[in-house]
Amino acid sequence: MTRSTKITTIVAALLCALATTTVAAAADGQRLFGTGISREPNDTRRLTIKAEPTDGGAADGRVTFQHDSPNGVSRFKGTVTCLQITDGVAKITGTVTRGETATGTVLTGMPYAFTITLGDTQSFSLPSFDPTIDPCGGSPKRPAVVTQGHYTTR
Repeated sequence: MTRSTKITTIVAALLCALATTTVAAAADGQRLFGTGISREPNDTRRLTIKAEPTDGGAADGRVTFQHDSPNGVSRFKGTVTCLQITDGVAKITGTVTRGETATGTVLTGMPYAFTITLGDTQSFSLPSFDPTIDPCGGSPKRPAVVTQGHYTTR
């Protein structure tokens, strides 16, 4: 075996081991994606999420939230930094990349949290905004039942 053939064999073995490790890490967690809309009289909320776990218990993804209420429109976009799905409940935390409330409060840079109930009847909470949010702690705020759309895990 020539030196070139040995190096090629070693590189191939390392790439195979790396691919196997990556697949095993991705298989450990569930991805969450979809859009849920909750319509009530004079109140519409929409939460779109696409997130997946990464190595070390973190997550990567994006959320978009909009709340049309009698007070006006609150909306934001953000990154997902933690996703935890247990017993049909997803807890999501992250950071707002751009947004503001109906009253003009700028949300950009603030941590946020949501809780989504999965299953036949789905719901999602209003977001919590707090610098002391527990990573993957979710939001304790009142949930809104999804009347249109659906969230899926894989």
